[in-house]
Amino acid sequence: WVDIRLQDEFKGWKLDNVAHRLKPVGKLVYEARSDHKYGEKEIDTLYFLEVTEEEKRLIKTNPDEIEAVQWVSDNELNALFESDRTLITPWFRAIYNVLRPLYPTMKKFPAVAPNDDLPVHRVGDVSYAKANPDFDHLLQLPFSYLCSNSGKAIRTMLCQAYAEIDKSISPADTKTIAALVEKIHAASLLHDDIEDKSTSRRGAPCAHLIYGVARTINTGAYNYLDGALSLDKSMAHFDELTRYKMITSTLSMLCTLHRAQGADISWGENGNCPTREDYLEMIDGKTCALFQHCATLSGFCGSQDVAAKIAPQFGEFGRFFQIRDDFANLCDPVYWESKGFYEDGDEGKYGYPIILFFEAELVAADK
Repeated sequence: WVDIRLQDEFKGWKLDNVAHRLKPVGKLVYEARSDHKYGEKEIDTLYFLEVTEEEKRLIKTNPDEIEAVQWVSDNELNALFESDRTLITPWFRAIYNVLRPLYPTMKKFPAVAPNDDLPVHRVGDVSYAKANPDFDHLLQLPFSYLCSNSGKAIRTMLCQAYAEIDKSISPADTKTIAALVEKIHAASLLHDDIEDKSTSRRGAPCAHLIYGVARTINTGAYNYLDGALSLDKSMAHFDELTRYKMITSTLSMLCTLHRAQGADISWGENGNCPTREDYLEMIDGKTCALFQHCATLSGFCGSQDVAAKIAPQFGEFGRFFQIRDDFANLCDPVYWESKGFYEDGDEGKYGYPIILFFEAELVAADK
């Protein structure tokens, strides 16, 4: 069916085994009005397909179905949607808003047949009357900009690693949880960059330098709350109590993250170098908490006994991840290319190697 449909929309389509290469990433539920009545109520499956430069030249569109195909870079695509001068149909904007947060991880999705376990995104009314950028679009500009520069997707990898151990969790739930934790992580970066007075993130100017501090703070806070509350819909196939526990555990994790961030900010502003123990407690609440949450949320969808064993290990990995990042910040020339030499020092922060240095100096002074 997929090959027939592609042949219908793309005359001259000559790609082999397309049906086996398509990666379903979710379903889009939408409605469209016609003379104040709903003329369409549909569920579309969204697919992701990678093609080579050679394959791009083999695609010829059916003018009765598609007027034109334009190949754009990631940044060019974002610019199209972020420009107030670009008229985008709301249906296409809805697809963009669903796929944008997933884009950094879509290459890791398996190529499987669509099924009822795919995440369902209900976008409501996409009538043409709403074609101009709406509040949600304008609200999400700083977030979309940050996500346009892909990160490491470590948290997605942790969710996938958990699923390799706990076979009772469905692939769709793993995708949903991965998207959520990446969303929360991205929102935290918007705030971190303001609080740390950073100028670059992932090799590009920080979002608040482009969209302003107030707007970026608001966007970050919105995505924290929207991410947690979205569990009520995205996990609707679980009972109400389970969904409640997932939401409250996410909000509790966010409180832990902010408490730890508060300690880190306080040390930098007051010039107080923390002890090794205090620093490890801080990163347990800041970096490790979200790593562990990958297992905690997965456990609600699978086995909580497995999650109870895996979460502490993800926490230990979080310590390794943060301490390695501190070390690279100080010693890795490749790291400096995107963030500059010892950015932590510029921000008044104490990385783990610096804390060990001060501890050694104190010991030497006592002698």
